[in-house]
Amino acid sequence: MISKFISEIKKKKTLSSLPDAFVKKLIENYFQKYPKLEKFLKDHPKPLKSKEFKLMMKDLRKTLHDVYGIFVLRDKNLRHLKEHLAEIKEIDEGALQIHMDLLSTHKSSLERLNFYYQIYGEIFKHTGKPKSILDLACGLNPLSFPYMGLKKVDYFASELTDFDSEFIQEYFDLMKSFGLNGKAFAMDLLHAKDLPKVDVCFLFKTLDSLEDIERNYSKELIKKIPAKFLVVSFPTMSIGGKNPIKQRGWFFRIMRELGYKAETFEIENEVFYIIKNK
Repeated sequence: MISKFISEIKKKKTLSSLPDAFVKKLIENYFQKYPKLEKFLKDHPKPLKSKEFKLMMKDLRKTLHDVYGIFVLRDKNLRHLKEHLAEIKEIDEGALQIHMDLLSTHKSSLERLNFYYQIYGEIFKHTGKPKSILDLACGLNPLSFPYMGLKKVDYFASELTDFDSEFIQEYFDLMKSFGLNGKAFAMDLLHAKDLPKVDVCFLFKTLDSLEDIERNYSKELIKKIPAKFLVVSFPTMSIGGKNPIKQRGWFFRIMRELGYKAETFEIENEVFYIIKNK
């Protein structure tokens, strides 16, 4: 069934060169979000003719148009990084520039790009330099490794989809000889389990989205994380940067209920809380 959907979506000329695997992942993610739709189309005698499929195709084509350029750019930059790393023994200016190019393809990492040294300096001032990190809903944040000042670290990173986690794993594999021993995996944080025991866990710009889906779930997630320190961050401005976001009362309530206190610092458009776990 999915192969037929892929073919139909790729009939649009501008999308015809996309890898089938890439389109398949997006369709699977779409069905994860709308499981009833998958069953409906599976049972439909002519799913490609249905109104529901046409609406899905419209949504997916829009998404593919938006992400196609980023997909191509990331793939190209990752190849450049691989070629460059083969000729060097330590991270030089050329490798750092490629990292910057990669980090610039994701909104959150782009916003942090001028602040990464400051961010990790502040965090590690309180936690000490970690030997192990867990990065939940990581985005491209693991690619900021050169800014961490760590000679060696075990780094576990989760993303929602297999496609995104596979990209992060490709990066980890490239950086292994530079002290980054990484393991990326797909995980829906609403069903998080068996998380690795680490020194520090990053939850950057993650809890707002979870609370939108399930109120008070952040408390349950935090209790599941076997880390010595948690580092939670939130945006301080609304989308577009037009309006400041008020302090999140629900987060401070959770901290009180768990008996936690936090050290805090801010960069432009983001506030961080460093919490010592019990």
